[in-house]
Amino acid sequence: MVKVRYSRIVGKIQYVANMDFSFPPGLLPVGKKVIEIMMALLRPDIAGTFKRSISEASRLVSMILMEHWEFCNQYTVTLKAIMKKVESVYIRFRELVRWKKDREGTKTHQSKISSFNEDCTQLFDIIVTDPNRRAELELMNGVKMGDQELKFYEY
Repeated sequence: MVKVRYSRIVGKIQYVANMDFSFPPGLLPVGKKVIEIMMALLRPDIAGTFKRSISEASRLVSMILMEHWEFCNQYTVTLKAIMKKVESVYIRFRELVRWKKDREGTKTHQSKISSFNEDCTQLFDIIVTDPNRRAELELMNGVKMGDQELKFYEY
């Protein structure tokens, strides 16, 4: 059986669908990894005959993200906020991929691509910043975020 890779290129960066639907263990994910899982979930052969919507895929990715961040003992914002951020990043990606060929060389397009690729190499930051929400999550999970976790996040 031949394994077919599903990929898209934005600027000079290649985004390859992540068929494992997971993030690297022990590392907080960057935006590129989130997009690659979204690409895999939205593939017609993966989604099946009932095509998955962007919001359904973003919900699945958001749940995977929350679980991964909690595994790294990092508490996150709400599921709804994560879904909104995932959808936003994926829609930006899709717009850049679908950009009209005759406009690709423009400065506007180049600046959007470089800005997008720069954003996608950064941490996909969904950590909770509200101290009340953090205290609530710490109480619910029974584990406090200590200095070691904050250093891990800042790294």
